[in-house]
Amino acid sequence: MSPRTARLRLAGGVGAVVIVVATMPIWLPATNFLTLTDGVLAGIYTLLGLSLVLLIGYTGQLALTVNVTYGLGAYTTAILTVDDKLNPWLTILIGVAINVAFALVLALPLLRLQGHFLAVATLGVALIGFTVFQAAPITGGPNGIDGVTPLSIGSLQISSDTAFAYLAWIVALLALIGCRNLISGRLGRAMQAIKGSEAAASSVGIRPFRVKMMVFVLAAVLSSVAGSLYATYTGFVSPDAFSVSFTITILVMVVVGGLRSVWGVPFGVFAILALNAALQTYGPSLIPAGGTDIPIVGYGVVLIVFLMFLPGGLASAAQRLWRSATGSGGPRRSMPEIGGAVSEESS
Repeated sequence: MSPRTARLRLAGGVGAVVIVVATMPIWLPATNFLTLTDGVLAGIYTLLGLSLVLLIGYTGQLALTVNVTYGLGAYTTAILTVDDKLNPWLTILIGVAINVAFALVLALPLLRLQGHFLAVATLGVALIGFTVFQAAPITGGPNGIDGVTPLSIGSLQISSDTAFAYLAWIVALLALIGCRNLISGRLGRAMQAIKGSEAAASSVGIRPFRVKMMVFVLAAVLSSVAGSLYATYTGFVSPDAFSVSFTITILVMVVVGGLRSVWGVPFGVFAILALNAALQTYGPSLIPAGGTDIPIVGYGVVLIVFLMFLPGGLASAAQRLWRSATGSGGPRRSMPEIGGAVSEESS
């Protein structure tokens, strides 16, 4: 890819996200499903989705601990602002430090596993983490922690939905650009080589375990920041927000956006949030006996459909539409709006 093409793709990706975010106060209420609260959560969930794109989409590591690292970030901020009255900005950094240490300790035994062995092992960690959040006295047990201090800049408190939505998306956009640049660089090429074959990657001087550990730690950092933002936005943290099923929800969002697309993540997040709102609104009338399980059933159907018929997600579909519109049949040309995304066809 030429430098000019790379710049165009980056500008296209940034531009698409900026337009969507800047107009949220207009189009979110118009959907009759989504609110600005969903806009805030979408920014936070985008950080979580990026962590899975790096781990699963580009490195091939099916690690399912996102609910634990997300919860660690949230509980760190909640505990330190409520009990110790620390500045919430400082607690974000402390949460990152704790998650880095946690990820390093966890990576030593787990990242030596591969494939379904890694998936099962990390699923066990996810279950243990959720249980600890529910039972530990320091987390408030099943009742959680209330009264988390909101973020502020000087004397200005970031408490309104609109203000926090823009803050969350500024952080998400920086993360999107950072991840895109990482994937386009030396580390990104090493990640993709490891996904293809660890033995082949080792033969050209790449150290697979070291690269996997770096990606695992980076994913934990993204999740930690997301957790801290969630805690300061809601003002309340409880174990229900960090269940194993939540990890599956984030995974579905990433699959819908495109497992190998950085810029597809926010669109996958919005799509599933809209689906969730629609199912909660109309689901009980369609399936009266479904109860609270209706969204989970919907996620399962969406996951199967996308994996079978659109494995590249919305990003791949958008690239195909772009090629059709421009009359390009070559596999290397992709639409500018997918800034830096690598679809299954072009990888």
